Amino acid sequence: MDYRDSAIGAINRGLFLAPESTDDYSDPLVQQALRNIDDIVEEAKARKAARILALHEAKQRSVQPPHEKHKKPVSASTAHELRDIIGTIVPLLGRRYTALIGGAAATGTIADWVAAKSEPTLECMERLRLAYRVAKTLRNRLDDAVLRRWFLTKNDMLDGESPVLLLAMQPPAAYGDLMLNAATAAGGD
Repeated sequence: MDYRDSAIGAINRGLFLAPESTDDYSDPLVQQALRNIDDIVEEAKARKAARILALHEAKQRSVQPPHEKHKKPVSASTAHELRDIIGTIVPLLGRRYTALIGGAAATGTIADWVAAKSEPTLECMERLRLAYRVAKTLRNRLDDAVLRRWFLTKNDMLDGESPVLLLAMQPPAAYGDLMLNAATAAGGD
């Protein structure tokens, strides 16, 4: 029997016998193993208590979530522009794709934009504006079903990417002119 096997045997004996204290064992390996287990249990209890305390203190400090405390009101012009953009894009692409383009975590955020409760970030607003301009360009010549398909289908003029994917993932400055050119070309067919 080697050293490792004797240590494992001693720990197993210690766990089954479960004495009142670690001093009841003469084997120093068992004593250290039991102290280590006690330390781990105490650390876990302390972490759990700290989490509970932090949550409780956060609730007492504020009823509102911290990100809503410093929210500035949405201007009337931005609210009007968002309603116009959303009113055009949602019927064409649906709430899910509109939320994706606008950087929203959930489709319910679109209702907040329309109600002027919140607004997208500046970059996401630019994405929505670009999608709106492209939709307006295409809507003059294509019906809604073909227009939706254009947004969702890979486009050779956009390096094989779909317009929705580009709108959702890339900054508009990188491909805005290219997308408008692709929309103009598609609308002229």
